[in-house]
Amino acid sequence: MSGISSEENIILNSVSDGITVNSQEVLLYVNETFAKMVGYTVSELIGMNVLEVTAPEHLELVKERTRKRQEGLDVVPIYTLELVRKDGSCFPVEFSVSRIDFDGKSSSLTIIRDISERVKTQLDYISVFETLSEAICMFDSEKFIWANEAYLKFRGYKALDEFVGKSITGRIHPEERQEAVRVIKDRTMKGRSSSGVWRIENDDGSYQAMNIRTSLLPGFDDPIFIAILSSADIDKEDVVSRVTKGDLINEVNSALTVILGYVEILKEDENTVMTPEFASFFVAIERNYARLKKIIDKIE
Repeated sequence: MSGISSEENIILNSVSDGITVNSQEVLLYVNETFAKMVGYTVSELIGMNVLEVTAPEHLELVKERTRKRQEGLDVVPIYTLELVRKDGSCFPVEFSVSRIDFDGKSSSLTIIRDISERVKTQLDYISVFETLSEAICMFDSEKFIWANEAYLKFRGYKALDEFVGKSITGRIHPEERQEAVRVIKDRTMKGRSSSGVWRIENDDGSYQAMNIRTSLLPGFDDPIFIAILSSADIDKEDVVSRVTKGDLINEVNSALTVILGYVEILKEDENTVMTPEFASFFVAIERNYARLKKIIDKIE
């Protein structure tokens, strides 16, 4: 990529996101949207160091990621931080950064989105969720955003920074991860709520079966979800106190036999097209069948 033509500049100035190009942290190009964001003119910004419009607490982060990117190392392409306006006020933004060649220089192309309203909406939700006794977290399509104290305690974390920003699938049991990715992708794309049981790795390395109920939170441009977690372990004494033990075992075993029977019929039916997705469904059904059967065997 070489210098920006007048036609390209017209297009770049018409978009709602800020766009900058910098080399060795020096701004080589900015669009008018970014200039308005930070309260400078375009001419004032050209030649400035990007650190001059970066909030002090994020300086080291920007320096480190700029260095790694220019060295050709893998760097997280999207992240959030705060910028400083000309009047000294700060505001949150989301950076999307990629390496390019600009006028013969190895440079960083950055798309900047003002997320002030998104953050405000998140804070409104957090003020409601943080005091609830249920284990609650918030996440987008890729990473965790926030969790309340009950969630941290439930998962064995000591602080939010051990958790926030991490992959939402990274601690799902390897046997269930592929299925989880499919479910999360489908839910994110279609804005659906869902519930299910997944084995999740705790901070101590152990895996625990958890009931996870997720819902889409309104008020965001990009999908953000809330998840409520609870243990999937069944309290034996609580269950058998409500129904006759023999009745419970017979009813559940009967239902499980029917479910597994239909699975076998579908698998053997010549009209069933066994795509990878369908195969994952059968694996999930059989795995959860085994999980329920194990619980019933314990009660017996």
